[in-house]
Parts: sequence; C-alpha cells; structure tokens
Amino acid sequence: MNVTKSCDINGLDQGRLGEFSRAYANVHGYVSVCVCLFCIVTNLFNIISKLAVSLIKIHLIIMMMVIIITIIIIIIIIIIIIIIIIIIIIIIICNM
Repeated sequence: MNVTKSCDINGLDQGRLGEFSRAYANVHGYVSVCVCLFCIVTNLFNIISKLAVSLIKIHLIIMMMVIIITIIIIIIIIIIIIIIIIIIIIIIICNM
C-alpha cells in the first residue's frame, strides 16, 4: 500500500497547517458554539447595561445582580474556550 502526504494544488506539502486543519475540524463545532454563546451573553449584557440607566433603585439592584451573573457566565465561557484551545494544541502536538 502506497501512502503519500497530501499536497495542495501547487504541489507543496501542507505540513503543520494541514495537521492543524484536520485537528481543528474535530473541535470546530464546539468552538463555534462557545463563540456564539459568548456573543449572545455579551450582547445581552450590552442591552441590559444600556437599559440600566433608566431604571429606578430597586431595578438597579436587580440589574446589578444580573450584570454580576452575566460577568460570571462570560468568565466561565472564556475558561471553556481556553480549555478547548489547550485541547486543540494537545491534539496537534500528539499528532506530530
């Protein structure tokens, strides 16, 4: 059985870029979901923060709790994204 490395249209070896592409393809869906969730949360945070100016004091307290929870969620999402990036790097290193 003859096994050769894949080449691009110019005949150049894809090398590490090709390896990264294949490794990233396995986690692309998860990364995309994390990015979308991050964007949704930050957009909600933006909307809430713009509405907070016109609220009365009791609503401001509730809004502050929502903002704190939103910030916590954003931090959790960032941690998840960092973990996924670390997993991608480990996959790439293990496949070398």
